Amino acid sequence: MKKFLIFTFLVFGIFFLNADYSNSYCDYGPGDSFKEAVDGCYKSSQLVQPQGENLSVDKGFGQRILVWKDRLAFYFGIAAVFGIVFSGIIFAVSTGNEEVISKAKLGFKWSIIGFVAIITASTLVTFVVKFIYTI
Repeated sequence: MKKFLIFTFLVFGIFFLNADYSNSYCDYGPGDSFKEAVDGCYKSSQLVQPQGENLSVDKGFGQRILVWKDRLAFYFGIAAVFGIVFSGIIFAVSTGNEEVISKAKLGFKWSIIGFVAIITASTLVTFVVKFIYTI
């Protein structure tokens, strides 16, 4: 069961979580030099905004954290629900075998604990990010 859940998390992580949010838009024309392309790429970044000689992080960074939090909570929530359903199926087809029933109950228990942990962590991350950006 552990190997299957780890495999499921890796598949979701590789195929469904993309890192588009940290990239910036670069406008590069055929007559531009590499320096102009990189400068344009840096200036269009939504994560770091240049202000004179200094750099400051705008509120978009907090929004990006919240978006990632929502994505992770969504996919881990799907995995937790899948674990609950999988445990129920194992319990239903156990045909009275006590060892299989105990494994199904254990899987169900840990799926519920994981689901509660996802909700708690999501709430805490939202609270901390919103608290930091309201100071």
